[in-house]
Amino acid sequence: DVGFTWIAITWLQSSAENFNHSVITVAGEDKTFNLTVSSNGANITGLNPGSHYTITVITVGTNGEISNPSEAITSATLNLILSAPDDLKISSVGYTWFLLSWNPTLPKFIKHIVLVSGANLFLNMTIIGSRNSANITGLLPGSVYSVWVVTIAESGMMSPPSA
Repeated sequence: DVGFTWIAITWLQSSAENFNHSVITVAGEDKTFNLTVSSNGANITGLNPGSHYTITVITVGTNGEISNPSEAITSATLNLILSAPDDLKISSVGYTWFLLSWNPTLPKFIKHIVLVSGANLFLNMTIIGSRNSANITGLLPGSVYSVWVVTIAESGMMSPPSA
């Protein structure tokens, strides 16, 4: 399991009777540190969003005996910065409307928000599901409008507006 600033791991506990604790080594692009735990799992916190980490575990017995390190696993935290939708296109234009389409940059999204501003108008339109186009209506003929699209991911994160 992973989050923006954490990675949760579990492993099979040592069957040795003299088990005392485990030491988790976390090596990342930006930091390396150890955690000591007395269970067979840990929530590794304080990590940076969008970073990769290599994690190994050793066990330490009550007599000080140290096991061989576990097989290394590599995991990444979630990235806080989502990519904005790109390739905005106006494919058809009428006197009071235009058809806008875009390329979603997230594989798992739940909706897009289309923002239109200009000629004393601000329009905020929600497009639910996998549609990547919107028919923008109610515009004033001959007016100039600015358009942005924002994507909402399944996680609830919001992308920056398209350029």
